Amino acid sequence: MPTIIVVDIETFYRKRDYSLSKIPTQVYIEDSRFEVIGVAVKVNNGPTEWFSGSKEQTKQWLGRYDWDKSVVCAHNALFDMSILNIVFGIRPKRICDTLSMARAIHGVEVGGSLKALAIKYGIGEKGTEVDDADGKQRKDFTPEQLAQYGEYCKNDVELTYQLLCKFSRKFDPVELYLIDMTVRMHSEPKFELDIDALEDNLHTVKTEKERLLAEVAVWLAEERGVLPKDIDREILKKDLQSNPRFAKLLESYGVEVPMKPKKPTKKTPDPTGKTYAFALTDEGFKALEGHEDLRIQTLYAARVGIKSTLEERRTERFIDMARSVGYLAVPLLYYGALTGRWAASDKINLQNIPRKSKLKEAIVAPEGYVIVGADLSNIELRVGLYFAGQKEKLQLLADGMDLYKDFASSAFDVPYDEVDDEQRFIGKTCVAHGTPVLCDSGWKPIQKVTINDKLWDGEEWVCHQGLQSNGYKETLSLCGSWLTPDHLVWSGTQWLESQSVVSDSYILSQVLGTGAANLPLQATYPDPIMLETSALLANCRKKYLVYDLLSAGPRHRFTILTDAGPVIVHNCQLSLIYGTGPAKLRNAIKTMSGKDIGAEEAQRIVTLYREEYSKVAAAWGKGNDVIDWMWSLSDETFGARGTQKSKHFGTDPLLLDVHNLYGIKLPSGMYLPYPDLQKAAKTNEMSYATRNGRSRIYGAKCFQNTVQALARCVMGEAMVRIHKRYPVALTIHDACYCVVPEGEAEEARRFIINELRKEPAWAPGIPLDAEGGYGKNLSFKMTKL
Repeated sequence: MPTIIVVDIETFYRKRDYSLSKIPTQVYIEDSRFEVIGVAVKVNNGPTEWFSGSKEQTKQWLGRYDWDKSVVCAHNALFDMSILNIVFGIRPKRICDTLSMARAIHGVEVGGSLKALAIKYGIGEKGTEVDDADGKQRKDFTPEQLAQYGEYCKNDVELTYQLLCKFSRKFDPVELYLIDMTVRMHSEPKFELDIDALEDNLHTVKTEKERLLAEVAVWLAEERGVLPKDIDREILKKDLQSNPRFAKLLESYGVEVPMKPKKPTKKTPDPTGKTYAFALTDEGFKALEGHEDLRIQTLYAARVGIKSTLEERRTERFIDMARSVGYLAVPLLYYGALTGRWAASDKINLQNIPRKSKLKEAIVAPEGYVIVGADLSNIELRVGLYFAGQKEKLQLLADGMDLYKDFASSAFDVPYDEVDDEQRFIGKTCVAHGTPVLCDSGWKPIQKVTINDKLWDGEEWVCHQGLQSNGYKETLSLCGSWLTPDHLVWSGTQWLESQSVVSDSYILSQVLGTGAANLPLQATYPDPIMLETSALLANCRKKYLVYDLLSAGPRHRFTILTDAGPVIVHNCQLSLIYGTGPAKLRNAIKTMSGKDIGAEEAQRIVTLYREEYSKVAAAWGKGNDVIDWMWSLSDETFGARGTQKSKHFGTDPLLLDVHNLYGIKLPSGMYLPYPDLQKAAKTNEMSYATRNGRSRIYGAKCFQNTVQALARCVMGEAMVRIHKRYPVALTIHDACYCVVPEGEAEEARRFIINELRKEPAWAPGIPLDAEGGYGKNLSFKMTKL
């Protein structure tokens, strides 16, 4: 048995300006005010010791322990292990974290604090002495106070040790390794920061805010009969930033100000009355984004752009780190999501940075090293088909076939090679060759968009299912971009055909305003030309090679760039794989194409799809059964009951145990839980508790959650194998990154890709794929071997 060391470190803090709630851990530790007040250590089941002294004395005292031969545990190990390494040069053999373990076991059932967990398990009571240490340096403690603080720290160690004993038996070695790896991403940082790239990004962010402000000033000036320069920008900025003043601005245009009930606080636990609903998540505020009045849409965009400082704050934090320490410690939450995926933490979100943003360009490898990374390709699609037992379709995907074309071949009774564009797609939405599409890697001609590019749908980055060439068709010009006349364009309130948009200057302004207002802050584009110039091309029609992008996210839309600015356009590949029914199919086709295929034809297509993908459809129903079992406290299994043999796959199904008290047991040994399941009395709808309230759960969503959790298991196992050769420095969704010597770049790329491709023991034969790349910074392009 390895030696177990449990440690807790108490440090100077000041709530008002110097605490972990105010600044990132990395900055906190490197700050000139940082001071270790004292340390408590427990070895195995021995007595806990406390020490308080100068930095050199503490380092000498810590040197008594065999850190490099032991498993070292703490509650919130990211903090304690970072101090051990950065301040004292100590790197344990293995790292464990009871906070991470609790998050995986309990989710939202109980808070992750040591106090909450001690109560949950009845193992003791956490002290409150830390509250009295606010603003006190070591010299400010009396001997008695310091001794009392030591007892408090020792008690924390004892509580952590008892939690470790209770938790450890529930964890697979792979998951323990992943906890260790996650903590080391922060405690043993590998990345440096390029301050020039960061300052460029900060300039871009601020320039974009000024552009939004200028846009509002222009139409305000027109209304008031003055020049834009006569509009006081500082007053306008305050009008947009201040809740009361922004509300007054909305009221001046006859808009009902969105309101919401006040939230309870410690001072007012049972508040009365309402407050402004101006948060990005407030539905009333979000509705302004699609308001019929373009001016209100512009006000909404300006408010979000001026008020929201997430990108600006994050860039400024990076700049502070670059100036003070020059490196980037990666703070991630192990099991930060229901499905086990990692989540961002510590005020530094590295999970949602587009590939070509300046922030990624600013994250660099040290001299003599490069960053090597790889990304799993279509992992959820592959795992979903495998888990449902739809292996004959997975076989087609593995062989490089087009699943949509394959379905059209059956639906219209024609050979696969003779399927035409209209048969492949019910309805059409075509964009001409060369049209720029906004991807997470930047603007790309539509014909160069790959399935690994994420698309901007006006609200978020979304996945799609590939590029479709629809041949040569008659198109018209919408501000210099060529679309089929019936192509649907989003006005902010409704979908309109492009031919009606180009014939109405007011609607065209709405369409362009909506596209600009919903553009992500990082996206830039050339200055728009005058609309009158583009409108001259409105009646021109030409035949162009046109394309569509399949299933572009849940809203079926993506953003293109015209000469006058961005526009949000529709794609009409319907999500039959997610349970679209005949009525929804019929209505959607009628909305998008103006054609009514009739109830009988809609039913025929849906029925055929569910017959061809019968095992996927069955998995939705099985998901409903799983939810009912957990609610009624029954134990069963979830997965494919039977499979079809193919050259890649065996016949053994992937079955997951369903435990009524814990949830769906995953190959990792962890559970996918739905805590506090409840059934609505009138609708019989099921819901479960989350950190943000209750969330509805149904069969298809349960299937999706399970697939996502399984995909995370695939990723986790591969990362452990990779880490043993090249320490993983960062993971983003289905990608991982390592810092390796320049001379090993290509070797490392091939190694990481091949490890991601390896099938896990619990899914024999699943055809996994990945692509990778390397570069001096994090913005490199990934390619297949």
